Amino acid sequence: MKNIQSTENERVLITRYFTATDAQGLVTKATQTITIIPCVRFFVTDKDSTNANKNDGVIWPGDKVIKSCEANTDTSVTGVPIINPEFCEPVGIFHSDWIWGSKKDGCYKIQRVWRLMTLCGENTIWEYNQWIEVKNGDQPTILNCQDVEVCADDNLCTGSFQYTINAIDDCTDSLRINYSYKFDMFNDGSIQEERESRTFNKSSLPIGKHKITWVVKDLWEMSLSVSKSSL
Repeated sequence: MKNIQSTENERVLITRYFTATDAQGLVTKATQTITIIPCVRFFVTDKDSTNANKNDGVIWPGDKVIKSCEANTDTSVTGVPIINPEFCEPVGIFHSDWIWGSKKDGCYKIQRVWRLMTLCGENTIWEYNQWIEVKNGDQPTILNCQDVEVCADDNLCTGSFQYTINAIDDCTDSLRINYSYKFDMFNDGSIQEERESRTFNKSSLPIGKHKITWVVKDLWEMSLSVSKSSL
């Protein structure tokens, strides 16, 4: 036996009643409900992931920022389009990736192009760009920056000083780390020299306390600044 009902939202409910009786007269009953929904043509109006139109066919995945050298950018992590189940048309979901930058350097962007297409009808294609940014979230590590004392020449009352700084980074190759320094003679807040170099080398430094401030940057402009005194 079955019962057919129509609802206000044009859905049709079919209720089927099953009865099974065995040879001993034992009875088991079950009920099955079938919902038939009106077939609405699939459509998309949203241009971003805010889901402005909650009645269209998709919720687009949002842009992502991942701070890791070994980033997992799989769609299971960064998201996929969510198809509205109210639509009965089968929808194909495709994507392709454009890589901007170098994965080797640990800093790059992925332009993930999503495409939706209905398998019936006009085969309309809807396209959306999801941006995934992968970058290093940690500063470089400076390995050596200690205050030192330098003996001045007894006759000239000046001294010579050379120092090379070293740093490492979890994403940027050591050869591509950027080094610079500022030299403050007598440590009075005035800067006598600025240079991009990992080595400071001066002769004829007057007796006194001087300061060198080093700035180390990786490819994502993550920087670390340290100071050391000499003489």
